Amino acid sequence: MKAIIGFVVATIRFTILIIALFIMMIVISIAAFTNIKIKEIPLSGWLTRALVIFINIVLNVKIEVEDEELFKNHHGFIFPNHTTFIDILVAFEITPVRFLAMAAVDKMPFIGSIARSIGCVFVDRKDKDSRVAARDALKDAPKFPPMILYPEGYIQPPPSEISPLRYGAFEIAQDTNYSCLPCVLIYDKLDMVFWTDKNTFRVAWNFCKHTTRVHVKVCPLPIVSPQPGDDIEKIAKETQEAMQAILTHEHKLLGNI
Repeated sequence: MKAIIGFVVATIRFTILIIALFIMMIVISIAAFTNIKIKEIPLSGWLTRALVIFINIVLNVKIEVEDEELFKNHHGFIFPNHTTFIDILVAFEITPVRFLAMAAVDKMPFIGSIARSIGCVFVDRKDKDSRVAARDALKDAPKFPPMILYPEGYIQPPPSEISPLRYGAFEIAQDTNYSCLPCVLIYDKLDMVFWTDKNTFRVAWNFCKHTTRVHVKVCPLPIVSPQPGDDIEKIAKETQEAMQAILTHEHKLLGNI
């Protein structure tokens, strides 16, 4: 019976989301060609945020943010941990943002078009030329709305640990004088949200079967502003340790570890 309910719930959610994505892809793409801005953010960004809020309602994802204004007013980079595909939905519900995304995202139906419309930068981490081009694009990117980079690089197990942070993101911040806002995303149901499968459709389908609410807590850390001459390796390590301390503390409170 539980399997049947899950299948029905997932089918309804998928149908709603595909229709919403199709409609909003067209609307957001049109908005991207206008010069309309609200509070310095392009209209396409606000429309995408509205879509994401709707998606989170459909998926029954509830987000709690510590110091929400800090995120909304931040100019520069945001560095979250990377646990699941839902990370993107969490970030965009807080405030319109852009992403350094995998090159594969650019080719995804609906999502690729929306990502291009809001100014995402795409990178193929296996291609050196692509990495160089992405770095150059990030250096030239405006500071606002903020750009999200996942300094862990990939989603890696276990979900209760922060993988070593890559130096490249901090080096770009150092070169461009961009400030970085590290933050930690804590999910109350790790077994449900952790992305353990490379098949995006299968992951999304399995997640859509759930019937309980998923809570996400977002905790910001002090802003990091690498200066010329700073030890980037040290900054990356200290940031990882600070993020890990928060993640471990919160998951112990939840009983996940």
